[in-house]
Amino acid sequence: MLVGVDGSESALQAVRWAAGEAVRRGAPLLVEYAWVWPLYRVSLGPAPGAPAGAGLQAQAERVLADAVDAARRVAPELDVDSRLVTGDTAARLVEGSKNAQLLVVGSRGLGGFAGLLLGSVGVACAMHAACPVVVVRGEAGRSGPVVLGIDGHDRSHHAVSEAFALAQRLGAPVRAVHSFTVPLRQEGASSYRDHLVAAEEDARALVEKELAAARVDYPDVEVEVVLGDHPPAKELLLHSETAGIVVVGARGSGGFAGLLLGSTSQALVHHSHCPVMVVR
Repeated sequence: MLVGVDGSESALQAVRWAAGEAVRRGAPLLVEYAWVWPLYRVSLGPAPGAPAGAGLQAQAERVLADAVDAARRVAPELDVDSRLVTGDTAARLVEGSKNAQLLVVGSRGLGGFAGLLLGSVGVACAMHAACPVVVVRGEAGRSGPVVLGIDGHDRSHHAVSEAFALAQRLGAPVRAVHSFTVPLRQEGASSYRDHLVAAEEDARALVEKELAAARVDYPDVEVEVVLGDHPPAKELLLHSETAGIVVVGARGSGGFAGLLLGSTSQALVHHSHCPVMVVR
């Protein structure tokens, strides 16, 4: 597992969440900090007359040491390693994701813009990482169901599988959430009530089809199916208020092949009340 840090409290929160998940997975944790200063060929050591421990190199090493310490406070026996790399943070994390089970990042970096709820690094990782990405935000330590967004996309089984595996590790139920709309006309339906009933039946059938394999693979995981009438993003944001984590696919069903992160995923990683797992 890989977790990115930058010295912010948000990053340390991500480290703590990642340490707990690494223990549940029985996996080692790699803490990575990417910096650009060596590319500018500036002095990395302390300035003349500065006290010991000053300078860019020492500061970077301190960021990593604090992150490793935070992980070990959560899980003293966890195998934790750290790595200081040179280059763009998002690019290095995306590259590292090719060899990771999971990439974990915080929701707010050190960019300085208080209104930017998710830093550019988090967005880039959620869009381009080669493995699932968890954006740790909101109440990261609380218990609650694993809320799974179901959109009927032909690759949503990846998100379903990750959600059930996570729920089993957490000892939590899965709450499968699907938003549906009532069509203006439905064959064989003569009233709005008939339209509503038919639409609900179709929606439930779609969800059960998506969950069928996971129910077999994870028979001990309790499952609740919720059919909502809000837009998908709003529905999942409402459920994030009581969830332990929300799991969604990276691409929605809008049909834009170049849009690597769907509007629902975008809304969640920016505004969710709990951590969000984006599965590509």
